[in-house]
Amino acid sequence: MAGSTTQLVYRNVSTIDSLNYKTKVYQLALHDPNAAQTPPPGQQISAVMPTRVWLPREPGPGQKQRCFAIVSTQPGDNPWRLASTLENFKEVLGYSFWDWWLPIKRSPLEAKKSGEGWYRWNEELLARLKHQAGIAQPSGRSN
Repeated sequence: MAGSTTQLVYRNVSTIDSLNYKTKVYQLALHDPNAAQTPPPGQQISAVMPTRVWLPREPGPGQKQRCFAIVSTQPGDNPWRLASTLENFKEVLGYSFWDWWLPIKRSPLEAKKSGEGWYRWNEELLARLKHQAGIAQPSGRSN
């Protein structure tokens, strides 16, 4: 069981996800902060650029629309697989050696308060997907 669990941690997948991890394709909605605030009239779907969605569809008073590019990963790419097995391990079990052997603290996931999501993203994959979607990176940031 230790070998099987280590393999799952290395791949950063659950038991169910491991059944199709080499062929799985994820659909992600990436925020495009540089897009126009409203969709262009008669927007055509392009084979080169990904589909863009503006939300909320009908903004209320004081709300503004945000643009999201809908992108697909390549088969086998996992947007949550980090650079190393140790980083994946720490995301699940804790950032300290003592957290691994004395599980008296809550999971690191419960402490997450960022608007980016519960799990850390594979920054290299996100940068590639944003580049393919034509989303310009703000200066001074890597993603």
